[in-house]
Amino acid sequence: MRKRIKRINLSSLTVISITISVLVTALVCIALFSKMFSNSLNENISTNTHQAVNMAKTTLENYTSEYKKTLETASRLMHECKNEEEFENNISFFLNIYDDADAVFVYDEDGNILSLFGRKGYEKKDGIYKNLSFNKEEFLNWESLS
Repeated sequence: MRKRIKRINLSSLTVISITISVLVTALVCIALFSKMFSNSLNENISTNTHQAVNMAKTTLENYTSEYKKTLETASRLMHECKNEEEFENNISFFLNIYDDADAVFVYDEDGNILSLFGRKGYEKKDGIYKNLSFNKEEFLNWESLS
């Protein structure tokens, strides 16, 4: 007995080839979309991160610049004084103009606090003449840079 070979008719072959073509095309489109979406997402993340870092840097530079100007103004006002009364008036003037400054400490060359001037109406805390912030090396370096 002979086995009968089943033949595939032409319409079945056409349906199978169209189905395979559609599946391959869909998979290629999905792969391309995924790649393009991933690249776009990475580019946006990189751009946003770069912008955030630049904004933070600019903000810090602005604050630093403003504080430097404030300190330069305070230094100029103090050096222009001819007597102690004028010195106290200039410090009072400085503290009333600059909201960021609440007190002025006057140091000697060894880093000891000579006097302290604060805003009127502020209560002085205990131990205010204990020096927690003076670093003589930084002070001397800052003086040499000015």
